[in-house]
Amino acid sequence: MMSEYLKTAQQAALAAGEILERYFCHAMEVKTKNKAESDYVTSADTETEGAIKQMILSRFPDHGFWGEEGGQEHAKREYLWVVDPLDSTSNFTYRIPLYSTSIALLHHGEVIVGVIYVPGTEELFHAEKSQGSFCNHQAIQASKKTSLDQSVCAIQYRSTAGEFERERGLDDFTYFARRTKKIRYLSATVFELCRVARGDLDFAISDGYFIDFAAAKLILQEAGAAFVNYDGTPIENHLDSRLVRMVASGSALLPQVLRKK
Repeated sequence: MMSEYLKTAQQAALAAGEILERYFCHAMEVKTKNKAESDYVTSADTETEGAIKQMILSRFPDHGFWGEEGGQEHAKREYLWVVDPLDSTSNFTYRIPLYSTSIALLHHGEVIVGVIYVPGTEELFHAEKSQGSFCNHQAIQASKKTSLDQSVCAIQYRSTAGEFERERGLDDFTYFARRTKKIRYLSATVFELCRVARGDLDFAISDGYFIDFAAAKLILQEAGAAFVNYDGTPIENHLDSRLVRMVASGSALLPQVLRKK
């Protein structure tokens, strides 16, 4: 039976999608978060986060909340909601419909609910701890492919990161372009992670923060995918701004993906 937490996360994600669709391809206020002017925030981000926060805290007022735009409130409480209202704001700003809303619930630091909604494809991904992963209520599983040269992947780097991160990302792209069947750069981290969970992509490598991938982490794991740091170590749930180079992959293929490291 679906928990009240999951129901709320799904309803909030769908409501967020309606707000984002209203803004998409229309004029809106766009600001930048960094000096390079390559990390965007829009009025759609802030309105969407506000709507999600209001819905969640009206039902669970004793829970903490961490939104990408508004920051952390009561983050040390037993339950903490982690929300990225608009992943891939750059795609959204450039009118490319590869963006999503991500909502996770942590209990004592462990992700127990993950919901991601992709408005452009009307796909609602969800997972609860030990209950499996689903897309539009159909069970999903990660790829079982074992051959790197037959795999399809997505490789990216974070343009707002430093020179080292950019060069590492470009090196990864070149390396795997020569060794896989197909390669993509979608600039949509959460969208790509969902594709790995469903088996559309055999693996993906990207940079991100915990608030970006909290929900996707559970969806991947419940779908049987491996989700690790670039060096193959487990990804911890850090409630801070440390940048993570992450690898999501079908479990059987992971050793070949990590062999480059």
